[in-house]
Amino acid sequence: MWNDGDYYYEVDYAKTGRSKCREFRCKETIPEGMMRVGKTLYEENDHWGKHLGWYHPECLRKTFWYRKNGNKKIKRASEIKGYRSLDPGDRDELDRVFNNKGKSASKGDSKKKSVLNVTVKCTGAGQPVIVTGDTYDIRAQLKDAG
Repeated sequence: MWNDGDYYYEVDYAKTGRSKCREFRCKETIPEGMMRVGKTLYEENDHWGKHLGWYHPECLRKTFWYRKNGNKKIKRASEIKGYRSLDPGDRDELDRVFNNKGKSASKGDSKKKSVLNVTVKCTGAGQPVIVTGDTYDIRAQLKDAG
């Protein structure tokens, strides 16, 4: 499928914020400066030859489990081209995602967790009740669950 020392996966930071995640349920824009993992795509009838399809790290991990057209699994994050040029924190995040030690927190972190601070008036006692705590965006949770 690939040769000449080419890497199948590459990692870097989004340069412009125009690339979109290729995972079919996500399709979100990858913001400028965010870490992304590219999968080399080879299309036989395309005169451009090979190109990269970009993914959020956790979205790419989901694609390993598709029954049809699943992506080649990453055994160790350190084998990805560009891994050594990442910041140490981003290397740790990739290790967590691809070594099955947990999930990444970079994609949509602000959407997944937001603080709820609402004042609600209780109709029975007439006293104001302050409700606080963490709430989660259900769409992000469903996306993470697959």
